[in-house]
Amino acid sequence: MAIADKLNAMGVLSPYKYKKSIGINCSSGFKKNVNAKWCAASIFRVLTSEIYIGNLLQSKTEKVNYKVKKIMKRPEGDWVRCDNNHVAIISKADFDAVQLLLKRDTRALNKENSPYMFSGMIFCGDCGKSMVRRLNRYQDKEISYYVCSSYNRSKTCSRHSIKEEFLAEIIFDQLETHIKTMIHVQELASRIKDVNVDYDQVLFYDVEVDKMKKEQKKLLVMKNSLSTDLRDGIINEEQYQKYSKVYDDKLQKLNKAVQNQEQLIKDIYENGAQAEDRLKRFKKFLNIDRLDRMALVTFVDRVLIFDDKTIQIIFKYKNELDKSIEMCASANSEMEVVLDGKNFR
Repeated sequence: MAIADKLNAMGVLSPYKYKKSIGINCSSGFKKNVNAKWCAASIFRVLTSEIYIGNLLQSKTEKVNYKVKKIMKRPEGDWVRCDNNHVAIISKADFDAVQLLLKRDTRALNKENSPYMFSGMIFCGDCGKSMVRRLNRYQDKEISYYVCSSYNRSKTCSRHSIKEEFLAEIIFDQLETHIKTMIHVQELASRIKDVNVDYDQVLFYDVEVDKMKKEQKKLLVMKNSLSTDLRDGIINEEQYQKYSKVYDDKLQKLNKAVQNQEQLIKDIYENGAQAEDRLKRFKKFLNIDRLDRMALVTFVDRVLIFDDKTIQIIFKYKNELDKSIEMCASANSEMEVVLDGKNFR
């Protein structure tokens, strides 16, 4: 409710009241009273609506029949989807990040108006469960730390205890370097179209796509050889069907992987404007002097804490970052990519 309360305090009109203010006659199942203020439900609908990223979803509901006014929700698989129907006002990356956070426990505790710094971000590296925040008070001092929720509830995992202050220092140090790297690569990615290379050339020289396509050809040859083995009596019909299915499954996964990789390359190549927008957003965090929640959720997907105190930071945009580096190098050999030998996971 923190977002809704803030919007109401600022006097921002709710969607229903805004439509009324510009003369649109509408009704809403969420209108509880004449004020029609922002509430948790209206905030959730805005945060989860794909219309803000340019997608149009229709046929989400249907009438039971023409005699009855009752409306039922249709399964999501039956919706009519039109991607990139209009200009997006929110990036796909930001939208996906919000959906991920909505699935995690980011509730504010102890009457706070906002979540704790690491709410929904810290996970046990061994059992995969979330870490929970605990507070110790000793001689007028408060020490906050995180422990594995599996240990906290059922002792099915070890404590994995780590102090919040120490965790913040480690993450901040790595985040500073990561932000600089992201900005450097985004600057290079925004120039890809400026050099004499088109999308097909970039795709042709992509190492990963080339490797997967070679694997596809290899699997097809092996699958085709099964017919010869069956004819020559090396394998029987049952073995033929079994091995054919194994190859089909592998080919299906490879096809999907190739499609995803090609789409990633296409998005990076075509979204020069988006790269510029990201640069502006990323540069806002260049001179931060301490870790804050906004910087954390912008760049970090999750943080894993292992029993031996190892900390693994999973940064966002990793696939895009790696692919942008490859594309820049392929686009022009003179565009040097300098990363100071850093390895970001």
